[in-house]
Amino acid sequence: MRQSRRAFLATVGAVGLAGCSDVGGRNDPGVAAPADGTDPAIDVTTGTETDAATSGETGTTTAGATDAGTSTPTSASRTGTASAPRTDIGALLEGFEDLEYWYALSDQGAIEPESEGVYAGSQSLRLRASGDDAFAGAFTSFGEPRDLAGKNVSLAVKVREPAIAKLSVALLAPDESNMVRMTRTFPGPVGAWVRSDMGVTAVRGDPDLSAVQEVRLVARRRDQDGAAIDVSVDDVRLADAPETGSVTLTFDDTHESHYETAFPMMEEYGFRGVEGVISDAVYRGDRLDVGMMTEMSDAGWDMASHPYVGDRLLTEYSAAKQRSLIEENRQFLVDKGFEEGARHFLTPKNMVGPATMRIVRDVHDSLYTFGGMPNGRPATANYYNSRIAAANTDRVEQYVDYAAEFGQHLVLTHHAVGTGAGEISESDFAALLEYVDGADVDVVTCSDVLASQGQH
Repeated sequence: MRQSRRAFLATVGAVGLAGCSDVGGRNDPGVAAPADGTDPAIDVTTGTETDAATSGETGTTTAGATDAGTSTPTSASRTGTASAPRTDIGALLEGFEDLEYWYALSDQGAIEPESEGVYAGSQSLRLRASGDDAFAGAFTSFGEPRDLAGKNVSLAVKVREPAIAKLSVALLAPDESNMVRMTRTFPGPVGAWVRSDMGVTAVRGDPDLSAVQEVRLVARRRDQDGAAIDVSVDDVRLADAPETGSVTLTFDDTHESHYETAFPMMEEYGFRGVEGVISDAVYRGDRLDVGMMTEMSDAGWDMASHPYVGDRLLTEYSAAKQRSLIEENRQFLVDKGFEEGARHFLTPKNMVGPATMRIVRDVHDSLYTFGGMPNGRPATANYYNSRIAAANTDRVEQYVDYAAEFGQHLVLTHHAVGTGAGEISESDFAALLEYVDGADVDVVTCSDVLASQGQH
């Protein structure tokens, strides 16, 4: 049974809403931002979303259409089985069919029902705020505490504004001083539904998740000053978390240091990684060659696809050009004998659009992009997996611990392993491997993730 707003304020008035303005903010433990205000693994340029206009996609979909795809695979398409949203996993926590017991959070923004272009059912929850507001938030409370211990949260999200948004889910267990927060960055696709398996990014106090009193949803802009906020949420689900968390080590851009440095260091621990291959870079300068890639693949690494996009974002290309880049890069991997790893797409520069999602669903079995959080497991979809930058070592160690504690999947992104700007140093990489080895997590590849779902 939910509480009315008056009953809520009477029963937990001691908690109050005075602190709501910092929900999901940068000053919370575990979610500190770099000094320049940018996320380390995401290009700060948002670009023009040309793919949506070219493809004719509007992002108005129903559950199942978002991740299942509708196009007929081309000659370059995968031969495996596509992954539709697994909305049968877990129990429905909230479908937003009735907003009677949902309230706007603090004096920021507003909430409203959305009946057009919903994800599932007859309506979704829409969070909106002007450029003068710091966020748009909603909350609901329960007459009796809810037992969410051992559960992971997934939900459907549609971002209209800004181009890069953040959404947090907070579980107050039982109050604001004892809470778990899950915050994700959404670098597109603007105007399209995606499913997100939310992972813990901050813990405050000593929360008891068997006694959750309140749920908060907060949408924020990511450093786009003055941009409006317009984010919809639907189909919030709970699933039993696995007993053991996992970590995936991904490496972008085909750097030779991945073979010369990272590969032997990981071999000492029996770890296997995922190489994001730029076909245009193979054999060039200090980049990998096919022989190196073959040796890594034979040791259990995935050779995943990471197309070259030059100085532009993938979303700035037409849908036809995106398809060409995506299909050709995958075909290179298949031709060189790396079909297993070619099932996976590591998004270049992280921005995705509606057409990007549609094309990747045609060609690949999973998509990874920046999200800034671990992924809840079991997965309800494979086309919006979150990655974070491994170079942010303090936060990474905290997230490894969260993955272990909450049964979640942390995906780390590396570029070159060395001493240059934006790289992770060899000593930091060694320390990371040692920390992961000492944690109660499994180290898995992208193919391992699909295999755990029965996809081989």
